[in-house]
Amino acid sequence: MKEAVRILVLMSLAPIAAAKGVPVHVIIDFADREDLDIAVTYEEAYELTGVKQPYDIEFWVVGAFAKAKLDFKIEKDKRGKVVTSIQGVANDSTSHWVYFVNGFRSKWHIDNQSEPRPRTIRFKYEAR
Repeated sequence: MKEAVRILVLMSLAPIAAAKGVPVHVIIDFADREDLDIAVTYEEAYELTGVKQPYDIEFWVVGAFAKAKLDFKIEKDKRGKVVTSIQGVANDSTSHWVYFVNGFRSKWHIDNQSEPRPRTIRFKYEAR
């Protein structure tokens, strides 16, 4: 029941997230080079992913990575999907990719992190 209520709330907020022409900035904080800031609009992400309504941030992440033609890998674990590699920088036993949504570190996975009004999604490679 709790999950059903969450889905209904997300569905009602989805049009807010999909404001036409308003970009979401997906930023990749590389340790050994300049940050990469990819601005992607709903229209661009829709064209690149084929997903009509973004209920989680996976829509924005995959859209931005595809727009920038990045080499990336997403894997599914028991709790959801995680980005495990970006441009050859891969998770290992000492470091991994973490992400922040609107400045706050997320404890969720990209396929279950909802945000009705994402402005920024920042990926950072951190020590475990």
